[in-house]
Amino acid sequence: EGGDDIPSSYKSRDFDVAFGFDPTSTQSFEFLYLHQDQTDIELPGQAVDWDVLATRAVELKWSEEDASWADRVDIETWYNQSQLKGNAQSPAKRATFPFLDLIRYVGTTDVESLSTGAQIAATWNIDMDRFLRSGIDVRVVRQELDDLSSGRFGFNIFTNANSPIPRSAAVNPGLFIELTDTSHDNLTLIAGARADVITTEVLADA
Repeated sequence: EGGDDIPSSYKSRDFDVAFGFDPTSTQSFEFLYLHQDQTDIELPGQAVDWDVLATRAVELKWSEEDASWADRVDIETWYNQSQLKGNAQSPAKRATFPFLDLIRYVGTTDVESLSTGAQIAATWNIDMDRFLRSGIDVRVVRQELDDLSSGRFGFNIFTNANSPIPRSAAVNPGLFIELTDTSHDNLTLIAGARADVITTEVLADA
């Protein structure tokens, strides 16, 4: 009672699909899809609200028991893309931060993020309580952010000033091996090692 109203709201929707089948008695295939989007997101105490935040993800997995060269083989690949767009121009936001009108501030945010990769792993049963798992994988991450601001502060006029993350990518191939021991009651021991090579690159100017 007697306090200030702070706009805070969002709309959220999601949709996901999971499908799998066994081509043979030793093989299995799984397909996963996820879509989630949020809109009209009013962030309390923040200068920029989000117009849309969307994520789309796909995952495929194939497994085989009793392969000719291993007791189990798993092959997996995935793709995930996210997008965010926001601005500081909504009437509710300007009422919360009247200083933005005072300096004639116009702000927008645009973010793109992508993650994809694949993995192949083989498992060998040493005995009933121990198994060895080894494989290779690769992960790729690409991101980009533009945070544009325009306004006037005293005699200083700024137009589309950007605080960016240029379109950049990181590629990470790796090798791994791990030994799992379940011979002790209520205890699982895992020991392993991993080697990675990570390369990064700026793909475009902001």
